Amino acid sequence: MSLHCQVAVADGDLPLMAAPIEDLAAPTLVSDWHDAAAVDAVLLVREVERREKRDGSPFLRLVLGDRSGTIGAVMWTPDEVSETIDAGAPVRVRGRCADHPR
Repeated sequence: MSLHCQVAVADGDLPLMAAPIEDLAAPTLVSDWHDAAAVDAVLLVREVERREKRDGSPFLRLVLGDRSGTIGAVMWTPDEVSETIDAGAPVRVRGRCADHPR
């Protein structure tokens, strides 16, 4: 399964939570995610690969994980902050899981 998502670097300028803690749903583990599941979680970057699309624009291929496992993710439109993402960095992931044939 792959994850189509928005990834944000968890640094001092970016709040990790957009809602009070009482309003957040209980965290779900990567191992519980399924096709079409909505995702809003903080995960660790296990691997990062900087690539280029056919038109030459950059994208990131990531492996993200928590204590239950890992999942592949693609960031199609990285910004300048996301270019600083390295393995071991915490990132907030928002998006939807999609079972991609590749």
